[in-house]
Amino acid sequence: NESIRRSGEITIEAWIQPENLEQKGPARIVTLSRNGTERNFTLGQEGSKYDVRLRTLTTGGNGIPSTTTKKASVTTELTHVAYTRARSGRARLYINGEKKSEKTVGGSTYNWHGQFKLSLGNEFGGKRAWLGSYHLVAIYSRNLLPKEIQAHFEAGPEAETPKPEGEKELSPNAQLFTTKIAPLLVARCFECHDTSTRKG
Repeated sequence: NESIRRSGEITIEAWIQPENLEQKGPARIVTLSRNGTERNFTLGQEGSKYDVRLRTLTTGGNGIPSTTTKKASVTTELTHVAYTRARSGRARLYINGEKKSEKTVGGSTYNWHGQFKLSLGNEFGGKRAWLGSYHLVAIYSRNLLPKEIQAHFEAGPEAETPKPEGEKELSPNAQLFTTKIAPLLVARCFECHDTSTRKG
């Protein structure tokens, strides 16, 4: 919370496989929120579109208007989805390394709430479950560049993150995730088949 609040930048990255194209709410893929109307951010699925809500002084507590992709953007195939937002307010949504949406999300992130909880697959106590498989979720406190998003997509969902300092050398794929762009959080590999909240 504090790192992103200070930087004013964020990247949300996920390798996921949606179970179907009827999920709405939007269905919560990954969210840092209190409930269905108060959030710092949410990456969700709204039918055949991906939807990202980001809390700023301009968008308010629910993070709307959101950044969305066009209809028919979601498939049931394994997909790389990434949302980036620069301090300038430029927000982009990528699917499989290609930019699919861009808009300005103005305002600073100084109003981020430090007590909101990170969850996968639903809000805490919510009714907006997302069904599908997770292969990777990573959150960064900076705006990854288009070439970095492309590199992460090309590396695939099994790319390794750096080993702790002092351990042996990294694998070739791990070089993509240097300490300069290491994520604040990485979660991997499970499926959501019911409405229970997945905690990250």
